Amino acid sequence: MKKVILSLLVILCMVSTIGIAKSANYVASDVATVKMQQIDDQKVMLEGTIVSYSGDEKFVFQDATGEIVMEIDNDEYRNPQDIIGVHIRAYCEVEVKVYGTSVEADRVEIL
Repeated sequence: MKKVILSLLVILCMVSTIGIAKSANYVASDVATVKMQQIDDQKVMLEGTIVSYSGDEKFVFQDATGEIVMEIDNDEYRNPQDIIGVHIRAYCEVEVKVYGTSVEADRVEIL
């Protein structure tokens, strides 16, 4: 029994360490920097507000430096209208395409 409990504790510690490491890989940034640098697949952390819903899991995200399209998986919200006007911290991956730069949120925290 003690071995089972000890094993579970070790697994729990490993999982929480992985979560911390994942957050540590993201660089704090802003919309203007993301658009200027255009580094595809760069992991960035953005803070700002969702200002509108464009459909198909795409939102317009705004911070003090500008706006960018942000894709947020529908498992992060029930109704897209629920997060419009909400201040968030988003852990994202930059997507550089021919038609422009956007970000895809890996995780969203409501502030």
